[in-house]
Amino acid sequence: MSTETTQEDATGSAAMQTPGKGETTSFQEERRRMIATAAYLRAEGRRFVGGDAEADWLAAEAEVEQRLAAHRQEKERELAAFQRMYKEARRALEDVREKVSAETIKEALDKASATLRQAGEYSGETVSKVAEAVKKDLASAAERLAPKWEALSEDAAGLFAVWQGRSRAFLGGAATATGDWLKELGSRLEHRSYRAGELTGGGTFECTQCAERQLLAQPNHLAECPKCQNNEFRRV
Repeated sequence: MSTETTQEDATGSAAMQTPGKGETTSFQEERRRMIATAAYLRAEGRRFVGGDAEADWLAAEAEVEQRLAAHRQEKERELAAFQRMYKEARRALEDVREKVSAETIKEALDKASATLRQAGEYSGETVSKVAEAVKKDLASAAERLAPKWEALSEDAAGLFAVWQGRSRAFLGGAATATGDWLKELGSRLEHRSYRAGELTGGGTFECTQCAERQLLAQPNHLAECPKCQNNEFRRV
């Protein structure tokens, strides 16, 4: 039987996870390894002649902290871009009032990506990354909904929850449309598992190794498993 851990501050891989209340033992170990490596390289650079081991360690520690801080800043920007993309995709899907098709879903995602690019706040690489993350979440929701489109809920439907209250005919068309859309994606999203550090719109994720669960109540990066430090999860 699995237990469940709420992770509201998940931030990424163990090596670069944000220190603080979400800090893990593996992060501490990796941080120390990084400092040790940087200190060794400093000594090696002067061919181990002269110098001071403690000074090398302190300088290496400052260097590593600077790198970690830059990484945390990058993760924060990614999350902000993802949240914006998620909001724009939700708005685009909500605007769909007539018959829905695979092309309709694709256009909604393209429109959200275009809005983000036009804003000019994020690099093209960041926009592409968060667009793929939103698409993966949407595909995951479509698969879960396949047999039960008449009973949409925020937990199961994700972004598709904006279609709650629509007519039976609309929802029937949505079921067919999302099925067609998934077929068009084909092997591009054949691996539906999630890894630590990935962005997601939220939900419950189960560790593939020990079945420990972490709940994300809002968009964020997945953290490594707090129980066994595994990095792979399945959405439940």
